[in-house]
Amino acid sequence: MKLCLGCLVLGVLLFGGKTNPTFPKVQVYSHYPGKYGEKNTLICHISDFYPPEIKIDLLRNGIDMEYAYQTDLAFEQGWQFHLTKSVQFQPQKGDQFECKVTHMGKTMTYVWGESKAELLSHYPRSIAWTRRFKSISGDVDDTSTIYV
Repeated sequence: MKLCLGCLVLGVLLFGGKTNPTFPKVQVYSHYPGKYGEKNTLICHISDFYPPEIKIDLLRNGIDMEYAYQTDLAFEQGWQFHLTKSVQFQPQKGDQFECKVTHMGKTMTYVWGESKAELLSHYPRSIAWTRRFKSISGDVDDTSTIYV
């Protein structure tokens, strides 16, 4: 009896009765203002999602970037999870950097900056933005690319 009660208490503590999935908020930005040829850190911060199963890929021109660091999965009150993945990079003209997020079978691709040099060199701070798993029409897409 104590074992059953213990399992019940553990289940409530771990899952808190949370049953509604929540699509993540995604922010893609760099540590320093984006400039061609200068070392920087690409950061993809994912927050406010449930359930915690999620995959994050950082891509340069569609290819997975090596040596990326991912924080441990953490949660906040209300069982909303957050996670950050980052990698050192040095943007060159024509490069496209993306954060690809897969959650609950849906994949979204978020693009850092623009492929145009004017945008990378004129913003005082690199572009940070938030987007959920919905297209402009409001429908959920399986795969979408969003440009800032």
